[in-house]
Amino acid sequence: MEINSSKSFLDEFLGAMKEFQVGFFVALIFGYGFYRLLKKRLPTDAGAAAGDGSI
Repeated sequence: MEINSSKSFLDEFLGAMKEFQVGFFVALIFGYGFYRLLKKRLPTDAGAAAGDGSI
């Protein structure tokens, strides 16, 4: 009984880790895209203060 319950616990734990990894990578991709969008919409003075010099 204990071995069976520990096996199911291990399966649930690995399943949760897989779901967490997928969610983490999805959040990372969305966060990176949101960061690029925000960086593109920054005011020109903020870009100049950062030393971009593009505009």
